[in-house]
Amino acid sequence: MPHTKLVIFAVFSAVLIGSIHFLKFRESNRENPLSVSIAAESQAQKTTGTDSVGLPVKNSQNNGGKPSYPSGSYSRILKTADGLTRSYLIHIPAGYDSKKEYSLVIALHGGFGSGESMEKQTRMSALADKDGFIVVYPDGVANSNGVRAWNAGNCCGVPAKNNVDDVGYIRQLMASLESTYGVDVKRVFAMGMSNGAMLANRLACEASDIFTAVSPVSGTPQVAVCNPKRPVPILMVHGTSDAVVPFNGGTGTSFVTKDNSFISVTQALSDWSVRNKCLGKEVVTSIPPLTNDGITIDKIMYSDCAAETVLYRINGGTHSWPGGTQARAQESVAPSQSFDASKTIWTFFNSF
Repeated sequence: MPHTKLVIFAVFSAVLIGSIHFLKFRESNRENPLSVSIAAESQAQKTTGTDSVGLPVKNSQNNGGKPSYPSGSYSRILKTADGLTRSYLIHIPAGYDSKKEYSLVIALHGGFGSGESMEKQTRMSALADKDGFIVVYPDGVANSNGVRAWNAGNCCGVPAKNNVDDVGYIRQLMASLESTYGVDVKRVFAMGMSNGAMLANRLACEASDIFTAVSPVSGTPQVAVCNPKRPVPILMVHGTSDAVVPFNGGTGTSFVTKDNSFISVTQALSDWSVRNKCLGKEVVTSIPPLTNDGITIDKIMYSDCAAETVLYRINGGTHSWPGGTQARAQESVAPSQSFDASKTIWTFFNSF
């Protein structure tokens, strides 16, 4: 009898111990809500995150794994090969899809301006949202007073004096943009205002391997040698009453340009006609003004060219961005609204 009780006790103990282990095992394998939350967050981090400046992005395995950015304008910085920290503003168009490739417009501000002022002045970002392209507004190097400019050659300010490598900066910027965003490398354009127009000319001369076409507004070439690797389509816009960069050439009235001697706009156009292998003569067409403010417009276009060579002569126009806003100190009067430079330039770019 005592032996029977001992056996029963041993069996009961084994069952009890087994039950306890089973309960512990089942408890340890229950889903922990915190663990599930962490796992979900970890999985989410594989598809969403932030870029180097904190902008939310959604990673994509398409288009080389380039992230998909929300539309809008964002400030960025870039460390350049010459040791400078450069800044720029980028506008991502509405409906941006990282699986697609977009035309890219580099918009260069004038002296005393900035990328932000260039966006405001040209209203190019609104066009980008409408027609679906990317716009980048780089900042020139600033002097001790915060005045920004570009080294376009003989002009202007501290960047020209210190021989800042702005062509190198734009090249490095382009490489960064192409690796980060959906850029169609066959449709990259440059436009600029005043000192920015001078740099746009220089980019056509020295970076024709990158830029499909250029459009300088109120600015002429400032390099002594210009040998593009290929003909470059160019659309110039210049007012005949521009006193800062005179239409007929000579020195400007601005304290920034008074020490510079500019070639005439007519000469600049003629020089580009040679580079673009134009065989025909100039064809002049009167363009109906959008408003009746006394301004008239002539389109002067060389014929039979390897690349389009065009000037919109704004008769009575000042040193400004026609159709834009008054965004810089150099613009003493509001720009004429008789001609829409931004829309005309984009239509020109979009034809390539």
